[in-house]
Amino acid sequence: FLPPTSPFKHLGVLLTVDLNYKPQLTATLTDIRARVQHLRQSPLTTGQKQRIVESSLRGSITYGFVASPYTPAELKSLDSLLTRATKQAYRLPVHMATAAAHLDKSKGGLGCHSLEIEQTVCNIQRLTRSLNAPGALGTITKAMLDMQMQGVDGVMAKHLPHLLNHSLRVRQLLSLEKLDLTMQLGATEIHL
Repeated sequence: FLPPTSPFKHLGVLLTVDLNYKPQLTATLTDIRARVQHLRQSPLTTGQKQRIVESSLRGSITYGFVASPYTPAELKSLDSLLTRATKQAYRLPVHMATAAAHLDKSKGGLGCHSLEIEQTVCNIQRLTRSLNAPGALGTITKAMLDMQMQGVDGVMAKHLPHLLNHSLRVRQLLSLEKLDLTMQLGATEIHL
């Protein structure tokens, strides 16, 4: 018997029956911190270290996005680890401006963009797949989206802090609203 609060690993992601994603966050933070420390002490070249940060470290974090709806503060802490590793790869001081690290290389930055981009893309892809799914999943998702759009419309995020911590759909909707997108579902056009 496994209590509902005990994490178990499924396809490389720590899950709990009560849908608490904190064990996954803790495991990811611990793993990335250790890997950043190993990378810092590594004799690899700057280019090799940067490729490891962008492929391996970033991939390790984003893999869990499907099951772990991280908050902006949690994403920021994960972002800071990637930014630190990038700065260390270039042998720059850790207190260098983070904005410069996030800028594209073509604009004079280090090219270490924020994880919010990947999380937003992942959320939009999941929502789109669910909305376009045939059968019950598509029908239920559309109904839930309509209800949530009506309920969220006009409500400020500061009035829903507890709900935002636990409702992936509400955070997805708020992310979509920031992007000002239009989605085509069959003959129906939905402005998000």
